[in-house]
Amino acid sequence: MAKSGWQSLIINEPDAWANAGKPKTDPVMDRRAKAVKAIDGALASITAGAEPSRMSLYKVKADVARASLRLGRSIVQLTGQEHVVVPAERLGDFYEALKAGVEAGELDAELAAAAGDEVGATVVKKKRRGRLTIKAG
Repeated sequence: MAKSGWQSLIINEPDAWANAGKPKTDPVMDRRAKAVKAIDGALASITAGAEPSRMSLYKVKADVARASLRLGRSIVQLTGQEHVVVPAERLGDFYEALKAGVEAGELDAELAAAAGDEVGATVVKKKRRGRLTIKAG
């Protein structure tokens, strides 16, 4: 007897559920999404005119801003530096352009290095408390 549509989809392995594991995800797209989410948070703060907090991606002093990008607690190297300096009035434009670059895949190598996925990559992680910087790689 031929199986109907729904019956043909049944997996007849006794351990199929136990061996299923986690769903497959693309790490590149996950890193991009996390970076875009961080940038969106910075843009929302800039647009609202809120004072940057201790954990902000940027700090403003007079008419310049020190901008960075983090992937979790790891700092993404932008032009080989942990922080870049931009005019304070153009900070929103900087993060918009950075977001477009992340979405286009221009920073995939830097994001992979920050995630520790690149062999021999230098990963900079900040401790939660204290001022110690740990460099691995």
